[in-house]
Amino acid sequence: MKIVNYITILLGVIQASFRYFVLVFAFAFIFGTVRVLFVVDQLGGNELLAVLIELPFVLWVSWLAAKHVLYLYLESTENKFQRAAVGALAFVLLQGAEWKLSKQMYGLSGREYIREQLNSAKGVLGILGQLVFALIPLFVNTKIKEKQ
Repeated sequence: MKIVNYITILLGVIQASFRYFVLVFAFAFIFGTVRVLFVVDQLGGNELLAVLIELPFVLWVSWLAAKHVLYLYLESTENKFQRAAVGALAFVLLQGAEWKLSKQMYGLSGREYIREQLNSAKGVLGILGQLVFALIPLFVNTKIKEKQ
């Protein structure tokens, strides 16, 4: 395989990862805002239940977004390594955005952000949802032919 092919594959993975992250982060931000402003109050302040309601919608959007970006940006949608790379890079982008947002909104350092996530059932559920987000590109079925 020529170096040009490797570069094309790498650029496809980077573009797919970035687009996957942006699509899901945007929807999750909207869902999270609705959850915090409206749903938690309707559930008597039960944040865990509100996250349990929100999470399936975010993962559904993740599934659709992964299917979309894999088709658009990968040379081969059947290549598991490329799919895993898309999920891993998107996960790194998501963690960076989450930390930056928590720093801007709440003044949390990286350690404080991690501690905050791991010290509550809501935070652990969020991290598990983010790990599923990272794995979705491996399992989504694009059902398309190899690109020529």
